[in-house]
Amino acid sequence: MCGFFENELGPVSMMAGAAEVNQKIGRTPEDIAAGWERSKSIMGIIMEHEPGAWVVEHVATKPEFRRRGLVERLVHEMLEMGRKRGATTADIGVLIGNDPAQRAYEKCGFRVVIEKRDAEFERVYGSPGVRMLRRAL
Repeated sequence: MCGFFENELGPVSMMAGAAEVNQKIGRTPEDIAAGWERSKSIMGIIMEHEPGAWVVEHVATKPEFRRRGLVERLVHEMLEMGRKRGATTADIGVLIGNDPAQRAYEKCGFRVVIEKRDAEFERVYGSPGVRMLRRAL
């Protein structure tokens, strides 16, 4: 799990990190272009966050540790980090069809604010898209 402000660690940081990795491992321009081509399926489901929203991503637990309230406790800790940094809202995304995760986030006070579907994303990832959930902090 991670939490961040998009203006600090969002797309601009991702692009800079990708460029650094490409250089360090010696990817050719052709390799880089092929990588961006593969990532096109994600472009149709990218969410926009409100300015100053605390973005929570990459929430996961091993199957043997599920249904113990761990995600709820971890999410609340992550939200507290955002609150301490000055965030007044938090966003979290979930793949459409991942109902257990969505229920866990809703239990933490999140509500669906937008849903994005994309046929290419579904072809590649097997989910029709994503939902973004939001809550006040």
